[in-house]
Amino acid sequence: MKVMICTTHFPHCAEVLRHHLPDDTIIACPAEQVVARAAEADVLVPAMYRVDARVIDNTSATLINQFGVGIEGVDIPAATRRSIYVANVPGHEGAGNAASVAEHAIFLMLGLARRYAEAQASVRKRALGAPLGTALMGKTVAILGVGSIGRQLALRLKPFQVRLLGMKQHPSEALKRELDLDFLGTQHDLTQVLTQADFVVLALPVTPATRAMLNAAAFAAMKDTAFVINVARGPVIDHDALVEALAHGHIAGAGLDVFWDEPTDPDDPLFRYNVIATPHTAGVTDLSYNDIARGLAANVNRIRAGQPPINCVNREAVQTRRG
Repeated sequence: MKVMICTTHFPHCAEVLRHHLPDDTIIACPAEQVVARAAEADVLVPAMYRVDARVIDNTSATLINQFGVGIEGVDIPAATRRSIYVANVPGHEGAGNAASVAEHAIFLMLGLARRYAEAQASVRKRALGAPLGTALMGKTVAILGVGSIGRQLALRLKPFQVRLLGMKQHPSEALKRELDLDFLGTQHDLTQVLTQADFVVLALPVTPATRAMLNAAAFAAMKDTAFVINVARGPVIDHDALVEALAHGHIAGAGLDVFWDEPTDPDDPLFRYNVIATPHTAGVTDLSYNDIARGLAANVNRIRAGQPPINCVNREAVQTRRG
């Protein structure tokens, strides 16, 4: 089988996938060649490339499988019309991706709390004992989205002796007890949660309900000493409202691994303020990538055996078209 993966961004996907599909041809393709070379592929792996009708009309692939979760860049109706399965490798409890993203959220929290950029400036100036950091112990952390990532984050934060508030679409008392949360509510409780939090961590998908969840009103409800950490998707925060909140000191800073347009503009005005940014690397670890590659390879092997892929979003429609 020929598996083509766009490697302009997330270049390590191809090298890890080769270990899990040693007998297949992994075509590592830059973005500018995807349309021309799509005809070679039996399986397309988008990574961050947008698989639109132009790509789909030029391929004979039977499967488009994301290296990870996000398939918002795939034209699913166009793929279905061509009887091409579209699948992903979702994170789940105990999987490497959820654990890695949770660890990264804590990295961003600590970087902000200990004023890492200022600390580096002190090193360069040969100054000792500054800046004054913020301890996590005793603080309140709000986890917006207690799914697979949020659960892993809660488990890792408890040893820091923080107070944990959670928000979930369908909360349960059992989950609250399991994670030893001080509070677990729904989006209706957002203002109540934000007013108490020293750290607000976003770990939830973009939906019509969550898009721009953190807007001007939300930032106004927060403490001016609070930090926002986003390891979810950029659009769950209103960009302009975040810039305004940072500019006017309504919040103390932000840690961002995801953005509104990716790759993000390094001249974005939000970088004038106290922002720690990473290039969508929260899930880019050895553990996470091996778990994802294993799941993707399983789907390639299913296609090879004439079976439909798992975690397929258009399985019934494709099978109906195939008769």
